[in-house]
Amino acid sequence: MKPSLSPAASAGREMPWDALFMLLQTIALRYTKEESSSLPKELAEELLRSICYTLGPELAALPVGPLLPLYEAGVARTENAVRACRRRWQVARLSLPKTTSLSCRETLSSIGTFFQNYDARFFAHEIPCDIDYQLCLPVPETFLGVDYVSEYLSRLCIENDFLRLFPAERADALLMRACPDYRFRIDNLYSPVATNALGLALAGMEVRGLSVPAAACQRAAALLAPCSTQETHAALRRAADVVCTALGINGPAAQSYLLAAADALVPRVTAALAGEGLGCVFLSLHQHV
Repeated sequence: MKPSLSPAASAGREMPWDALFMLLQTIALRYTKEESSSLPKELAEELLRSICYTLGPELAALPVGPLLPLYEAGVARTENAVRACRRRWQVARLSLPKTTSLSCRETLSSIGTFFQNYDARFFAHEIPCDIDYQLCLPVPETFLGVDYVSEYLSRLCIENDFLRLFPAERADALLMRACPDYRFRIDNLYSPVATNALGLALAGMEVRGLSVPAAACQRAAALLAPCSTQETHAALRRAADVVCTALGINGPAAQSYLLAAADALVPRVTAALAGEGLGCVFLSLHQHV
């Protein structure tokens, strides 16, 4: 039994299998309350994945010898991470903007059950809760267990803090324009607002207004049409800097997040310039406000 164990195994390093299997026997005995070290294959694989997660991403570089002390230190680190994650969850609950969705609220409620159901000793790699609300920039699949939940909450807080910088009625009107039933869907709410803010910055307009009229789309198109892909990236990144300055976004994490969102927008902008025009990317609110 040598399952693929991310991230150390996936990096092509030689795993310390003998020491791992000795540790697995010890953990299996603990799991069965000293009754047996023999387990069904599927359960043994899950325990082994948990062990590898607990030992950390540099598992293959660990010193030769018994792994139990390192494993127990890893469990302690994981338990500390859970406590920090709970604090982050509490912050995320308080960060909800007036303009939010049922899916976001339900996801935060479900994450509350994570702290009751998470097992740092035997199944530390698992995520025992439902996380349905989509982020603008999803958490990479390489994140597992409490690391995934913590990273999700960090990104959600960045998104919610951003949304709260805009007048709620303007944000609501934009989201209704982008997705009329947004309150009942899992769709991300940061992306439409950030996209329009970037469009307004490109056109040299006040970003808090959130409505991108046809004339602004034309100005942005005139700016971007001659650009190469690299130049389009640079232009949108400059727009992200303008948005951060206009909104007083000073935190490096929030700035980097908006820059990454700007980078992710480039394919849509490029396709729109070659097709229907930027009006399908940067939305006008004239029908609603």
